[in-house]
Amino acid sequence: MDSFLYFLAFGRYARVQAVTWGHPVTTGLPTLDLYLSARDAETADADSHYSEALVRLERPSIRYERPAHDAARNSRAAFNLPEGVTL
Repeated sequence: MDSFLYFLAFGRYARVQAVTWGHPVTTGLPTLDLYLSARDAETADADSHYSEALVRLERPSIRYERPAHDAARNSRAAFNLPEGVTL
């Protein structure tokens, strides 16, 4: 995504270096040791698709907050749609 970050990844700055989702593909770089993914996001043979050791976490390593529900904002009237009919 960024050439600076790509070339930075060629350096060995820690004993163990890991990567996770950005673009969900292997880096192919020998300086990155682990690829952190989610168990349910990978197939049984996914290890063969990564140059890094694949670590399957129980849950994704990201979390999205559920947006607040605003019934008035999400009503049919808010979108100028008719009430009581199938759209």
